[in-house]
Amino acid sequence: MQFTPIDLKSWPRGQMFWYFSKMAPTGYSLMVNMNVTKLKSCTESSGIKFFPAYLWLVTKNLNKQVEFKVAEQDGVLGFFDTLTPLYAAFHEDDKTISFMWTEYNDNFSEFYRQYLDNQRNF
Repeated sequence: MQFTPIDLKSWPRGQMFWYFSKMAPTGYSLMVNMNVTKLKSCTESSGIKFFPAYLWLVTKNLNKQVEFKVAEQDGVLGFFDTLTPLYAAFHEDDKTISFMWTEYNDNFSEFYRQYLDNQRNF
């Protein structure tokens, strides 16, 4: 993953970022209603798991928007070239969760294989 620093002085959003991160710190969350009926049907008929397909599609679309990849690294504001999805894996035995990630890959088949490997090694 490549990290590209942002020069706050020349970045058109620099003043707004400074204001909302230093003067009036805010957070945000995003909720979207999505109809996943076709995806569910497609995954069932293809014999693949729904969740990794959903995870890949969401990550693929988030990766198209630079603003979703902005982060601070070692005190430097910048953006990553790619997001890697983080997700919870449920432990049936003790009802706890572990956080896992599968490195994003533009190729769904490769991402899916890596996801399944992660689950087997969990």
